Order: sequence, then C-alpha cells, then structure tokens
Amino acid sequence: MKHETLSRIHSFIHELNDAYKLFAPKGSIWERLVNIPPIVKSYLRYHISPKEYFQYRFSTKSENEKEQFLGKWEHNFMVYFFNNKETIAFYQDKWKTYSKLHSFFNREIVLLSNNDYEEFAAFASRHNQFIAKPVNGSFGDDIFLIKSNDANKQKFNELNNIYGGDFIVEEFINQNQSIAELHPQSVNTIRIYTLRYDDEVIVFHPWLRIGRGGSVVDNASAGGLGAALNFDTGRIIAAGDKRGHSFTKHPDNGIVLNGFQIPLWDEVKTFTRYMALVDSDLHFAGWDVAITQNGCSLVEVNPRAQIGFQIFEDCGLRCDLDNYLTRFNLFEEYYKKKPCWKIVS
Repeated sequence: MKHETLSRIHSFIHELNDAYKLFAPKGSIWERLVNIPPIVKSYLRYHISPKEYFQYRFSTKSENEKEQFLGKWEHNFMVYFFNNKETIAFYQDKWKTYSKLHSFFNREIVLLSNNDYEEFAAFASRHNQFIAKPVNGSFGDDIFLIKSNDANKQKFNELNNIYGGDFIVEEFINQNQSIAELHPQSVNTIRIYTLRYDDEVIVFHPWLRIGRGGSVVDNASAGGLGAALNFDTGRIIAAGDKRGHSFTKHPDNGIVLNGFQIPLWDEVKTFTRYMALVDSDLHFAGWDVAITQNGCSLVEVNPRAQIGFQIFEDCGLRCDLDNYLTRFNLFEEYYKKKPCWKIVS
C-alpha cells in the first residue's frame, strides 16, 4: 500500500511538471505554487489530471460544471465498459479494419511487407501521391505524404526502417474544396462518435480536425485545431487547440472558423450510422470521416477514441453519457462497476 501511494505521488508530480511545461502558467514561483492546491483537489475529487485541469479550464468552472467532465482514467474505464478487449485489438489494426469496412473507405489501400517493393512501385504508378502509415498507430504519428516521383527503392527502404515491419499505403483523399480551403496541406476530417446496442445507434458530439502549418495530418494531438460542430446544422460553434487556446479564425490563413458550414452534413451522419451497424460488438467508436469530391470516405475508426470535444465545446460528457446509459438500460451497471475515485468532497 505504501509503495502504491508513493508511486501515485511520483506520477502526479511528473504529470504536474509536464502540465506546467505545456501550459506555462505565468508568474513567480509563489504564484505557481498557489495553483497546486486546486489542481490536487481536482485530481482527488474528479480524477482530472494536471494537464486536463488546464485543458478543461477548471479554474473557471463551478463544482457542478467540473462534475460533468470525464478525465482520462474514466475515459479508459468507459472504453472497456462498452468494448471488449478483442474488439479493441481488432480495430487498432488498420488493415483488419480496412478488410472489414472496405466498402466505406472508397479508395485503394494496400498492405506491404519488406519484400513488396514491386507492389509498392506499382501502387505509386497508379497514384500521383499517396499516404504511408503504420498498421498500428495513433495521434497522427509516422504518417507520410509521398509523391509518386519519390517512390523509389530508397524511399521504400526508409519506410521499412521506420515501421520495422508491415505498413499500409493508401490513395490520397481529394477532399471537398470548401473543407480543403481551411488547410490545403492536410485532409481535414470529422471525428464523430457512436454508441450502438442491438440495432440502435446514437451519433453524438462531432468535431472537425483541422491541420496547421505544413503538416499533412489534422490530428489535434499533433498540433492541429479542433472545432466543435452543431450536431443539427454542421456549423462550427467553437474552435481551439489542445493547449486551451481559442480561435475564431485559422491562425495560419485567417479563414473565419465560427459559423463555417460543413458540406453534406446530413450525409455524414447517415454514413456514420451505417458504419456503426456493421459490427454488433463495436459499441463505442470514434469515426474519422473525410468529405471528398464524391461524398464521404472513412479514414479511420478508433474503438478507444479520445473525447477531445470536451476541450473544444468547453463542457463535459457526463449528462449526455448518463442519458445514453439510461436509454440502453446500462446506467446502474456502469456506475456499479466504475471505480470510486472521489477521495475528497
């Protein structure tokens, strides 16, 4: 017990240090120390990490508002409450996901090993540019945009060294022109969530992921922007980044974000519902959907999707989650199984 307590204290100090590096609260050492008690209280009462304390702007929230936020520990519990380990492992493999949901990707995707240079070259001959990514990956890491003219044996060997095994190449998505204008260098995708039980699917809390700088990925964890969307209209209602900054315009190009209309919005929601109905074992998922010149296209599905919209909407999931649990008759089971993290009141 003593060892576990010391481990928790060490972990908290490490996370606090990381949070201060990221969010850099200004002021003297004394002013920084003053911030520690409310951060500790939020950690003990709501199990909100120091990083989340700043991301969710807890210093500005009432106690009732704080109750609404799900921290990373409860998020992890929620994921495994809805999805079993086998289902999670299956969808973390991008090739298995493509094989099961191939009709929704609407583009060519190929799995390559270190002996498949000829297939790599043949794929490059069919596409002016394409994406290379790991079979298992997250947060937009190790994703590369490759021009067909650069797809030589040296590039193939470089990719093999980076991935250390099988990897995926996929046809580049030609996105809808209005979405492309937000950040042409990346495919700007919609993250939209589903809960499914039996044949009922709830689609909820969509947000748009927008790239920044020269990045070819739009992932907010990789420095991009996130924009909360009105579920009914598909218009941007708020935008920001994972460091807690808010933006009404894109900081790189000045395009106005608030009020921006997502094209084909009703099609996006219908498309997502159809995908969620394919596998009855996939109860919770975050779907990354691109809007192309020819309609909707699945980019990825994540059975452990982070609920980043809590940052960009500046409100928590708790009330909606409770409604969903009640609707599926899972409310009592969820809270009976959920660890009791609240240590102080």
